[in-house]
Amino acid sequence: QSASKLSELSETPARAESLTAALHRDRQTREACKDSSGRISFAVVFNKVSHQIDVSKTDTVASVKKLLEPLTGVLPSAQKLMYKKVLQDHESVGEALKPGVKVMLMGTPTASAGGGTVGSKPVG
Repeated sequence: QSASKLSELSETPARAESLTAALHRDRQTREACKDSSGRISFAVVFNKVSHQIDVSKTDTVASVKKLLEPLTGVLPSAQKLMYKKVLQDHESVGEALKPGVKVMLMGTPTASAGGGTVGSKPVG
């Protein structure tokens, strides 16, 4: 009987280690599934209007600024995007932002730009 208890005790750390490894793999799998789309959605607020943006996590802040030009009438070179800090053009969106956040756009529209409202709604 004591031999079987000794056997059980020696297996317990190995079993615990095995279970820990399985849980870790399970968590990694869940995370991979959650991020499998490789996309991120967030809102950009400019002049009290919210613009929903959905881009690849690997897109840069500079590419988001190009998307915002026809919506806001602000040239990319005149845009400042802020989320906790001013976002740099070379940063990837996936590293700089979290899904669902609100990003503030600061800038002055050019006289020739349209400033349309596709995918936009007033913030209220």
